[in-house]
Amino acid sequence: MVDVGGVSPFLSIRIANEGTEVLNVSELSFAPPTIEFAYDLAGGDGPRCPTETPTLAPGENCTLGVNYQPNAVGADETSFRVSSNSPGEEFSHVILSGEGRGVPQVNGRWELYPVDSAVERTDIALDETGRVHLCYFTPRSSSSFEPALVYASGRPDLGEDWVREDVDIDVLAFNGNDCKIVVASDGSVHIAYTAINELRYRRKSGGLWEPVEILEIARVDGNIDLAVFGIAPYDIRVVYRTIPQPPDTTYRARIVVFADDRWTRATIDESDSADDFLGNRFVEGTERFITTMA
Repeated sequence: MVDVGGVSPFLSIRIANEGTEVLNVSELSFAPPTIEFAYDLAGGDGPRCPTETPTLAPGENCTLGVNYQPNAVGADETSFRVSSNSPGEEFSHVILSGEGRGVPQVNGRWELYPVDSAVERTDIALDETGRVHLCYFTPRSSSSFEPALVYASGRPDLGEDWVREDVDIDVLAFNGNDCKIVVASDGSVHIAYTAINELRYRRKSGGLWEPVEILEIARVDGNIDLAVFGIAPYDIRVVYRTIPQPPDTTYRARIVVFADDRWTRATIDESDSADDFLGNRFVEGTERFITTMA
């Protein structure tokens, strides 16, 4: 499949004289005529055909290229014909087929693709194929106000339905919850989120969800961020803030790191004032202040 408006790589076509007489090519054509397929004498991967009507001595051959540029969504088919003086053959032909794939129209306006209802605290990621990945909180059912963390993915721009999966149904309440989603270079999906004031993490790899991991059991508020680098076993960073519980009065910005197949927590900074940490975000490449915590 080729995106509408895009162009496929060239398909090389070889014209060869396997007979004992000179082969005179009289015409190159498409039947039925088409605007989606085109040929180019410079597009082959072998000796270039010098003209559209080459003359080939016995044993000689030349190549040209054919590509596909769909103008609309759907399938296209034609045949590429080589007319010549070959005895008993008016022409030789190759059947060509392709399919145009829809893409979002660049028309200066936003396209709306409904996903779910009663959604809170959403995050979004795109993979290399253009597939959309979402995490969000929504009620478990129409009769329940208790939330679940949901993962949805799809290509709505291609008319594809969203695929929804429950990630965690035990998150207690909407207030203060947050989720962050990352698609790694190997296609695995990583979600860090808060639930019952805990910091949790879950990964989908090879089409299967791995068990939930609890990264922090202190009171975690709704400001978290996530970064994932490399492929399995991955290098993972989650930054978050903890809220003090009496008698403690200290707010802490913390980082939890997954490396060498284990999680390690550390404090980045701390203060007695909540305002010092509002909007705290992890930015790769910045200096990290790591203090070992008992």
